Amino acid sequence: MALRIASLPAKVARRLLWMAEDLEVGRASRLRRRYPDCYETIRTLSRLKPADIQVVYDIGAREGNWVRTFHPFFPSLQEAVLFEPAQSCQSQLGGLRLDGVSLRIEPVALGKTPGRAILTGNGPSASLKKTTPLQERFFPGSSGNQCLKVSVDSIDRWISSSYHRPPDLIKIDVQGAELEVLSGAEDTLSSCRWVVLEVSTLPLYEGQPLSGATFDWLETRGWRFVGSGYRWLSPAGQLLQFDALFTKEEVH
Repeated sequence: MALRIASLPAKVARRLLWMAEDLEVGRASRLRRRYPDCYETIRTLSRLKPADIQVVYDIGAREGNWVRTFHPFFPSLQEAVLFEPAQSCQSQLGGLRLDGVSLRIEPVALGKTPGRAILTGNGPSASLKKTTPLQERFFPGSSGNQCLKVSVDSIDRWISSSYHRPPDLIKIDVQGAELEVLSGAEDTLSSCRWVVLEVSTLPLYEGQPLSGATFDWLETRGWRFVGSGYRWLSPAGQLLQFDALFTKEEVH
């Protein structure tokens, strides 16, 4: 008789699924508990079987956990540019090493146009936008009062001035300013093949475009939504944010 996972106790069923996943993804599975949000999104991406990804731009890199998780899934990775303006993250990023990967750290925020701005808030929720009461309600303590004046650039201008290789994939997690980053990357996106970004269903930051506006912007430029990664839910189970995966490639 075939074993039916649905009939097993939840803990046993979950362990069997994890064992199967360990066999599927190999050494990457050790990152599952350390970085569950990065892991779930990148695992979903890997199952879509992107073609050879060599250059990644990680925008809102924080301590580098996303690209650290990405590398075991995509050994084709050759270069990663990590954009992170928060000074508190620079030492961790400076110590990041990935075998066979050239890492470049850019202590700058990205947006639509170059300039200066104020980065406010604590930890991963720090943003160039002011928080709304919903952000503090669902993510207590994230608003904070830390302020940092940072330089802002656009991806298009940065590439033109640095003569850097354009990305195969762009990951964007900038707490409500994702559409501004995309708007400053029109030229770059013409040659990029994958975009992974965090979108929100509720306004957690002032003036934040919600998921529908972001989807419309990308889809009118030929991008297709092909999958969702990690999801952030309210205590009642309401969807607050999720990672969205877009591509111009054929997905089978």
